[in-house]
Amino acid sequence: MSGRHRSLRSVLPGLRRRIIVGWVLLLYASGFVPAGAADPRVAVAPFDAGDVNPGTVEFLTDFLQQELSANGSFQVLPPDQVAAKAGTARCFSEKCGLELADALRVDRVLLGRARKKGGEYLLELSVVDRPEARKSLSVSASAATEDGLFVRAGDLLEQVTRALAAPLAVVKAPANEAPAKSTGGEGKPPAQSGAGSPSNPSPARTGTEPERSPATSEAPSPGSSPPASAVRLPADGGARTEAPGSGRRWWLIGGAAAVVGVVALVAGGGGGGGDGGSGDGPAQLPEPPGHP
Repeated sequence: MSGRHRSLRSVLPGLRRRIIVGWVLLLYASGFVPAGAADPRVAVAPFDAGDVNPGTVEFLTDFLQQELSANGSFQVLPPDQVAAKAGTARCFSEKCGLELADALRVDRVLLGRARKKGGEYLLELSVVDRPEARKSLSVSASAATEDGLFVRAGDLLEQVTRALAAPLAVVKAPANEAPAKSTGGEGKPPAQSGAGSPSNPSPARTGTEPERSPATSEAPSPGSSPPASAVRLPADGGARTEAPGSGRRWWLIGGAAAVVGVVALVAGGGGGGGDGGSGDGPAQLPEPPGHP
């Protein structure tokens, strides 16, 4: 095996390690975060008491608020911030939950309702998902007494926790609509001036007038709209937005690529340094006959 090949085999393992470490540092410096890594923001809305003692339902709301806050799988909004937006309203509908989630700027809202049904007490819990704009969970349990509602709430807590801690759905924003075509007057197309318009018809051709080639283009008359093929707008209406820090990230990526290239070049040059000792060289051409 030549000296060049031996040198490359000794350099490649270290070069691979440097490349892997470089990419890891690059991803860390660019702020790379896997999708769905952010904890959901959650709010516990004041429960609807219905025909149950309001004090019991208020304690029930506080009980679930404390249990969910201690979970750690999501961020629970403090009760005072929820009360500032919800006020005295108590609701259990999907529409009300979505409106409250928008007002609080949270990802999910837990709604609750307690009421009497026959000779029992019924507890209903729902999770409204703001990104999906729907109820993602609806569960209920019944108890023989009001105090038994706390036991039933503990039984439903596991299902509620899973629904609140589920990864958030990624919803794509709708594409911007194309800009509306300009009109003249009340929804009418702009009037065209010059020959060929209804107000100024084209003169009749005479026998002496040369025929005009179809490929010949005319300059647009003053006041007329340019042809559609001459104006090209971007699909998103001309808006170009760039995420904050994207320039810094691309600069880091370019710098890391340059460093990796220099390391590879230095390693390749070091490997080729042993080529001179291998004894390989250009072949000697035979001398022509009759040479002195």
